[in-house]
Amino acid sequence: MVQDIVRYRSAADPDVPARRCRAVMLPHASWRYCGTTIGKTLSRIVVPSTVIVIGPRHTPWGAQWSIAPHQRWQIPGAELPVATDLRLRLLERVDRFCADARTHQFEHGAEVLLPFFQQARGDVRVLPIVIGAARFEQLEEVGDALAAIAASSQILMVISSDMNHFAPEPENSRLDQLALEAMTTAD
Repeated sequence: MVQDIVRYRSAADPDVPARRCRAVMLPHASWRYCGTTIGKTLSRIVVPSTVIVIGPRHTPWGAQWSIAPHQRWQIPGAELPVATDLRLRLLERVDRFCADARTHQFEHGAEVLLPFFQQARGDVRVLPIVIGAARFEQLEEVGDALAAIAASSQILMVISSDMNHFAPEPENSRLDQLALEAMTTAD
């Protein structure tokens, strides 16, 4: 596993210096399909001590909106501490969130990425979040809560998404561009 991550990270251009970022979008398909994209992207940023991973709800189990209730997240060969202080702050600020282990049990949106964060920074702590069906107004509330947390700490927000991969390529490109524009303008 470690050799795979090193190989994926080594695909990045060594002349591109790492920089601090507030947020990044990473795919969460298996490493076979997206390991190089994850490795290249994380090689270009400075991973801070805290990473919040926001992913979609793929399974029918557990709550629609959940923050990992664990103290630590086990990955092969390591354990990553969960940012329990941030979990408490989000649970206090956003009523729809709960801490439900069932929601995270079979989800892969964070799990695929966590070994990369651990390799990038051995002392990283994480906060995996799963969000299911939601209205825009509800997501605005989450955005406001996350912005308040990020303002007081050095945190990397990770949007874990494979984007849309079921539409024809022109439609996928159009939708991707809308999302990328919103991210680059912090909208």
